[in-house]
Amino acid sequence: MNTQQRIGRNIKKLREMSGKTQSQYGQEFKQYGENFVMTRSRICDLEAGRFMPNAGIIVMIAKHHSVSTDSILLD
Repeated sequence: MNTQQRIGRNIKKLREMSGKTQSQYGQEFKQYGENFVMTRSRICDLEAGRFMPNAGIIVMIAKHHSVSTDSILLD
């Protein structure tokens, strides 16, 4: 498993623990502003390891779930 896949798997776990669909999850991120758009398809790509999030996205997701960035980046 490569880094992108590991990050995607960890983000998917966080989303599933929150009980949200990919669409619902994307809607939650609208609170962070118009410049931060997480569509269902982007979340799908992210969780599947087809999209590598930048540091800002990782930090935002970690804050959203009140977890450390290590919980997203590491196994």
